[in-house]
Amino acid sequence: MLKVSADGEYEWQEYYGNNQFSDQECFAMVSVSGGGYIMAGYALYGNYGNEIFVVRTDEDGEELWRNHYGTHLIGIDASDVGFAMVGTDDGNFVITGNTRPSENRGRNSNIIMLKIDSDGEVIWLNTIVNERNEYGRSIAETIDGGYIISGTCFSREDDTGLNPFILKTDHRDNQIWFDVQIEVPVNGGEYEHFNVLAHEDRTFSLVCNQGEELPGFLLKYGSDPQGVFEGESPLLPNYSGISSVYPNPFNGTVTLVISLGQPAVVEMDIFNSLGRRQTELVSGRYPAGSHSLVWDGGGLPSGDYIARMTVVNQSTVVNQSTAGGRVTSRKVTMIK
Repeated sequence: MLKVSADGEYEWQEYYGNNQFSDQECFAMVSVSGGGYIMAGYALYGNYGNEIFVVRTDEDGEELWRNHYGTHLIGIDASDVGFAMVGTDDGNFVITGNTRPSENRGRNSNIIMLKIDSDGEVIWLNTIVNERNEYGRSIAETIDGGYIISGTCFSREDDTGLNPFILKTDHRDNQIWFDVQIEVPVNGGEYEHFNVLAHEDRTFSLVCNQGEELPGFLLKYGSDPQGVFEGESPLLPNYSGISSVYPNPFNGTVTLVISLGQPAVVEMDIFNSLGRRQTELVSGRYPAGSHSLVWDGGGLPSGDYIARMTVVNQSTVVNQSTAGGRVTSRKVTMIK
């Protein structure tokens, strides 16, 4: 891992490895709230073949912990690779990639999904099978608390016709829908790179840079096939908090998207870096679902601010998947 300044000046670099493993490769890295980084990839380990390999560091690149994960944790002997990772709005991390059962290593690759917390503890791990030899290459969290995954799969039973796919899951790992673009060819080479984006209007974009004889492409998907429209969602969030902030950094105004697992009274306050409250953005009752709040920072100086959302009360019994007594914060940076 190499860190440079905003001007491209070298700051530090670190190396990570484990003598128990061979062929260790990193494919994804995300920053951790509060400082530090998490990297994910794979390593060849023991009798299980490849396993998902994860390293957590502090903000200076010093290793805090490392761990390896595989489908043997759920009773499946397979070779597993992590290719993409996203930091989730509940402070955890979801990794996706592909898994191949040991009895048929050359075929029948399936999607693997792994959710861990910032200490590396497994929250859940599962596989998704569509019988198209799928390879997960990119992941994003959706506004309703689920996930969108893209990658490649075979569109025909003879394992020819490699094409891009996009699939949607709920907040766990249950597939909601799966779509293959059979008219768009994909190389399947080592240089292909996917990036899937989940937009605030519940549409999706898929970008692929193939880098060989086939051109890259951009696909835009319309509204969620589940029929989601403004003010309603077929899957309410399983948490309450600030879902996203955009643009960030911002100049003038910033949009804060909040999610509620059930109706609740919400307070949103903006604090400066010294902890002094600058404004009370909202204080009122909101229905379950997602809502967009706009803060106009005009008149305040440039710098870092903290948006703090407090769920004051709720209308029904509290359980672990609904609102109630929850405080979440997100840093926003104003640049003029």
